[in-house]
Amino acid sequence: MTYDYVIGMDVGKYFHHACVLDTHGNQILSKRVNQHEQPLRKLFSQYAGKGTNTSAAVYQPNNIGRLTVAVAQDIGINVLYLPGLAMRQLSRIHAGNSKTDVCHAYIIGYAGRNLPKSLRSVDRIEEAFIQPKALNRKWILRLLAKYGGPTKIKRLGKTRFNTFARKHRARNPEPITDTMFITITEQSVQIAGAEYAELGVAMSVKEALLKLESRKEIEAQVIELSQEIPQTQLLLSMPGIGPRTATHLLMTVGDMSDFPTAGLLASYAGLSPRTNQSGTSIMSNSLNRAGNKKLKNTLWQSSFASTRFHERSR
Repeated sequence: MTYDYVIGMDVGKYFHHACVLDTHGNQILSKRVNQHEQPLRKLFSQYAGKGTNTSAAVYQPNNIGRLTVAVAQDIGINVLYLPGLAMRQLSRIHAGNSKTDVCHAYIIGYAGRNLPKSLRSVDRIEEAFIQPKALNRKWILRLLAKYGGPTKIKRLGKTRFNTFARKHRARNPEPITDTMFITITEQSVQIAGAEYAELGVAMSVKEALLKLESRKEIEAQVIELSQEIPQTQLLLSMPGIGPRTATHLLMTVGDMSDFPTAGLLASYAGLSPRTNQSGTSIMSNSLNRAGNKKLKNTLWQSSFASTRFHERSR
């Protein structure tokens, strides 16, 4: 089938890159598009008028590409999926070795126009509406555990939503509430099976919350056991080190017997300078990117705490 326009979409978490090719293979558009329904609808509608045969090709139709697929299908655009292996093979035959959104969007569009047999049809999509960075807030997890997703949250309403958030000790939930309800309201496409997908989300989040509670219990037991180690009291006497930090240090380096000097401990943690030397022509000291990352992070946090609350350490 010959298309008047083929839209290649390299999808991302927060924005996508679109590349539009006409029937002759000429690139007539290459631009970034936000991960929201209205910008996507505006883009697709521009090339899907009456009497126009348009196709959209995507690299990831599920996960981060769900909304893109849903909006395109709602407008009436045929959506095709480029498998990962085909994507990698096409990347090799194109000039250059750059790995950019612009390049990938063009390759996806090129495959949709010139190699349609390498693509697959998309007939199953799902829905997502919460940014991943918000999932580290416990009240968000409790919200998803109870309501699952946008279908039930929309029925809940903003007032009851904020009440639920503050009941679970959320600090200033209004910005998240406003953003979430704007997203739910603006998204007009209805995705088949959304309620069943939300049921699966609720079940998964409940399991995650149980694991978090188990981690707290284990941490409390470990801290209690560490009180029996003689080095614990020595560490606790130092500014910036509390029971949790002392436990982390002991779990990482033991009783310190492997480190006769402070320099060896600093080197193991990756806190000592890294020397580059070759004869007399090259000589420099730089930050050490190696070392035990957990130990380095623990020491940094304790030193930061000591400078805040201990005048002599500052």
